[in-house]
Amino acid sequence: MSQAIFQIAEKSDSRLTDLMAAALKAIEESIRSLVDKDVTFTADRPNLINEEGLGDLLGGRWARLHGEFDKDFEGTVHILFEWKTALTFSGFIRMNPEEVVASTRDLGEWKNEDDEAFGEVGNILFSALDEALRGGLDKKINIRSSGMEKYEEGVSGFLGEDPHIGYPFRVKIADFPEEPGYIFMPLDTAEAMNGQPIRFHGEDDDLEDLEDIEEAPIRGEMSIYAQEPAVLKALRKCCRRIGLVFDRRPKGEVPNPAAHEGKVVFLELGPGQEKRLEWCLRLKESGRNITVAILLLEPTKRGVVLAFKAMADVILGWPTKERSISGKLAEALEGTRSETTG
Repeated sequence: MSQAIFQIAEKSDSRLTDLMAAALKAIEESIRSLVDKDVTFTADRPNLINEEGLGDLLGGRWARLHGEFDKDFEGTVHILFEWKTALTFSGFIRMNPEEVVASTRDLGEWKNEDDEAFGEVGNILFSALDEALRGGLDKKINIRSSGMEKYEEGVSGFLGEDPHIGYPFRVKIADFPEEPGYIFMPLDTAEAMNGQPIRFHGEDDDLEDLEDIEEAPIRGEMSIYAQEPAVLKALRKCCRRIGLVFDRRPKGEVPNPAAHEGKVVFLELGPGQEKRLEWCLRLKESGRNITVAILLLEPTKRGVVLAFKAMADVILGWPTKERSISGKLAEALEGTRSETTG
């Protein structure tokens, strides 16, 4: 998966932004009462990020708290603080004098007792987050603290394949300097809370908003097996432009031919995903009316040949302009087989 840090389009995450503002306020009040110090949390604009983007965003030393969504939502929510901030919370919870906390911050020494104290911070934070989200959502939600991790040389390895929404914030404790923090949650979970898709702008964005595209009459449905944020963004526009219902399928699902009769199945194919070529062949050999498109994240001549042998109706290479994807899919829907990469 290529590196991705995209800015969220204004107003596309309005409900979620309101929920997170309420959550930060609840966290602020809970921490303030816990440490008996002035504490302020200030929210910044969110972004969309994947695992490859973490290194540039979160270098240095950090501490991560993580909790699990339950009931009508699923996934893991992560709250990250810079090392010094985490030590500050830990020191004040253990009722250390401010000069001792200042010394610990300067030395950066994390002791065994800090594990327990910072874990208690996690319990408080997730309890406040749970309460704030529960009050602003129509669906049932529960968040339980599931642990903490420390990173000495940059943060990595916890987002996995799924794109996440990152909500940056700044936190100031007592007289210490304001320092950054982050809340991450899976994009699917964030969109479920938001009540609508979240739009975003990339570095190479064509600046055409989804609403700027004339909505074509619906003529079918596209089942999407993809994770790359930029690909998903392009496909939302594509579906609007050519009249397909956008249906992103769960990451672990294997497409059943019987469930996709009369549909377009879009398969993103990256390194280690060669099994998807077998999916394509099984769908095409089922004898059902299924149009299959394969997008090669790392296009090669061999990849194109294998996709052709798998009987894909449309073969694309990434990066590909959305209008090119739309044109090729429209041709396929009209019975024209496309054998070229975008």
